[in-house]
Amino acid sequence: MKWLRVLLVLVLLEAGSFLPARAETPGLRFIKSVDLPSLGLRVNLMPDACEMPPFSPPVFLYNIVDGNQNRKEERYDPADLWRLKQQAGRWMGRYENTLVLIRMIRRLPAGFRDPHVTREVYAERVSEAGIAGGLVESEDDVRGWMADYTGNPVIKGEKVDRLSARVDPIIRFRPGPADPCRVAYAFRLNRNSEGASPATWISAMFEVSSKIPLETAIRSIEKEFFPSVSFLTIMPPASVVRKSSSAMTRGDSGKSADLLIVRKQAEESIRNMKGWWYSESSRYIVLSNLKGSSKLMVEQLDKAMGTIRAAYARCLSENPKTAACVIRMPATPGEYKTYVGPEYDWTGGLWVPARKELLIRPVVEGSSQEKRRSLFRVAFHEGFHQYAFYALDQADSAMWFNEGMAQFFENAVIVNGRVRIDEDSRAIGLMNKVLAKGAFDLQAFFQLSPEQFYSQDSDERNANYAMAWALVYYLKKGFGSDTHSPYSGLLDKYAEAMQVEGKTASEATDAMLKGVNIQKLGLDFRQFWHSLARQSVARRYDPFSP
Repeated sequence: MKWLRVLLVLVLLEAGSFLPARAETPGLRFIKSVDLPSLGLRVNLMPDACEMPPFSPPVFLYNIVDGNQNRKEERYDPADLWRLKQQAGRWMGRYENTLVLIRMIRRLPAGFRDPHVTREVYAERVSEAGIAGGLVESEDDVRGWMADYTGNPVIKGEKVDRLSARVDPIIRFRPGPADPCRVAYAFRLNRNSEGASPATWISAMFEVSSKIPLETAIRSIEKEFFPSVSFLTIMPPASVVRKSSSAMTRGDSGKSADLLIVRKQAEESIRNMKGWWYSESSRYIVLSNLKGSSKLMVEQLDKAMGTIRAAYARCLSENPKTAACVIRMPATPGEYKTYVGPEYDWTGGLWVPARKELLIRPVVEGSSQEKRRSLFRVAFHEGFHQYAFYALDQADSAMWFNEGMAQFFENAVIVNGRVRIDEDSRAIGLMNKVLAKGAFDLQAFFQLSPEQFYSQDSDERNANYAMAWALVYYLKKGFGSDTHSPYSGLLDKYAEAMQVEGKTASEATDAMLKGVNIQKLGLDFRQFWHSLARQSVARRYDPFSP
């Protein structure tokens, strides 16, 4: 009978292996203890919480006409700058549950003449408002502050029964049916019990996954989060580690005000993010939490970006108003995906104009050399988008130029401090498939809109990238040093039309093609890619030689 019992156990085990896996039930827990020096608190966070940089306020670009002079000015909604200044930390956990902690210092300043203001105007107004008061002290102030922050003038708060001797009072705010996944709290640490003055009011704002009932989340917050809140008895400074590269000029003397502003914003974006540091060179500020040998790769990238930038400048004149470019490199793909969101979590890198950051996804597979090459390819590609954003004074360039040039530089290799541009074998394969289908409408390609270029059809989108690269490669290297070619200098003509003449992207394309036989250009383009001899000459030609 013993063998029968063993057989029965085996049968049950095998049968169990075919049962469907139990689906994980979304939840919200607070069991990860962390210290927050900037707030003087110790709290429990979601166990898988990832620290996130503050939200970047949307930029409104104004064209200011002053007599015969035009200038562009970046402005912001004062409420966005007010929210950003008070934010102390932001974390996202599994199921995209989010917690934001905010130091409730002052009410939203009033009295702005315009709906959008510069940072300088905002700072002046805040200074004036500070003299007049506006501090958040009473519970009525808290309710007014919450109305300002949420944009809901009728939001109501309800006091929560005492959850901890250390935290009192606690006021709960529910935005209402329009935000069924959000709940906000205002609380104060109870220093009176220790004979000290009341602490600053703090807001904890939760955005909960739609898969979790809000009432369930509220019970977890009030059962686990608030009882964990306590004072930091010893508060280490909330400092930012700075690692200066060899290319950096010592000290801040001579540095532009814009550069110092960019650095301050970069520092603030990682101030409460454990393990993050930044490296500053003359043109780039790199933010990262990479550790160990990976830091060396960051230093190599910083140096390489300075070299490739000089090559960018041979194609687009540098804007003297450019302060510094920010590059953010998270240590893990998961952190990158959380930062860029689900819409862009498939990307290897991304230039985000709204944040003015070049984001790079860490490469985790392959040898050290392969990871380095992959990293540099992404950085050189997205780096051109970043450079062009400033060089063109934030104007959009034509898709064929913008993506073609980025693809062109993606294939750059730096050898002994000089830039060499290699062919893109993958793009050549895709281009040959397009040309094999017959006539290629070059005129229509020059006019593609962003929606058309970034087609939902992945094959069409990939083909557009390949054709943009092939076109720029041909115009940049296809006729070598032959200045008598009718196409010599076309790319420079396009850049001049945008930078000097102030033309739009499509107007600059028309100006570039003025006097050019577009049919013959298309034919010559095709013949080049069918001629191995001409491609060999192009490979040897250095468009960046002195």
